[in-house]
Amino acid sequence: MIKAITFLALFISLATCKTNRQAAKESLSYIQDLPYKLTNIIIFEPYANSTLVQTISFRLNDPNPGMNVTDTCIRSAPANGTLLAGGYDRCNEAREAWPEHPFRFGYDTGGDGPRGRKIRLARLLVDASLGEYPNNWTRCFGEGTLVLHDTIQLAGVLRTQSSLEINCTEMAP
Repeated sequence: MIKAITFLALFISLATCKTNRQAAKESLSYIQDLPYKLTNIIIFEPYANSTLVQTISFRLNDPNPGMNVTDTCIRSAPANGTLLAGGYDRCNEAREAWPEHPFRFGYDTGGDGPRGRKIRLARLLVDASLGEYPNNWTRCFGEGTLVLHDTIQLAGVLRTQSSLEINCTEMAP
């Protein structure tokens, strides 16, 4: 009986903690009202016989009040490799860790060739209203579909897009 009561008390405590954390995350959503702005999106894909590297790069800005983060995101891969990481890469020139550089990005083709490509973003948000460390953070996720302009080059294809806005559509730990 004591074990059952102890278990029930622990369950209620954990459920309350999770509920409080969820409510705090929802209260943070106001600080992510404005979309992230990506500019100067460049993807270079060398031809198969080239020794050049594949590259994706863009500038990223979070214009939300109090956030004001601007960073450069870049990923390179060998000509015979892939830019599709499957996960998220750090999004900063110095390749430093979170939370100093809170963005990570993913890139995928969406299975529809050059016209179905997407950039996925994850932004780390740290706030005391979420709880004490290590529960004082959440991540905001969003993605945008690219509409690239192709330029045939001597050694490959240069794909560009001047800008893209990505909204935070999901918050999760």
